[in-house]
Amino acid sequence: MLMPIANSIFAGAPERAKPVSIQREEKPLPARLSLVRAGSATESVYEPSSAAVLPAAKLAASSPIDTQLISILETNVAPYETALVGFARKEAEMKTLMATLSIVESMGLHKRLSNPQPTDKVAEKLGRFTVERRARIIQFLGDARRRSAISNAKR
Repeated sequence: MLMPIANSIFAGAPERAKPVSIQREEKPLPARLSLVRAGSATESVYEPSSAAVLPAAKLAASSPIDTQLISILETNVAPYETALVGFARKEAEMKTLMATLSIVESMGLHKRLSNPQPTDKVAEKLGRFTVERRARIIQFLGDARRRSAISNAKR
């Protein structure tokens, strides 16, 4: 229930005829945003620079291990296998191959796969795996020191 103005704290206040409106100055948006880098010409945000276009040669595998990993990742699931079994087989093959790497090689590959670059073909192919499977493979690479220490302790 509304109280009459005569009985409120606003009884002596002058009434306004019209509500106050805020006028906003409208400026046209620029047709195209651009990014200016120090020491270089202006480059458009919407169009990639010529340096961003990578030749196909840079996407090629850089080591024999990369070539073997890519061949495992590119193999198709056999017709008699379910997807679960086929991708589990691929994961096991990759782990078997990764177990042959030295600690330094494992840590380098771990770093590459943890922070994938658009030019890294192995990371691109591994990105097609499910998150859980990808995480297990990266964790396996991160455990290289532990596996080495355990194998040295058994000798």
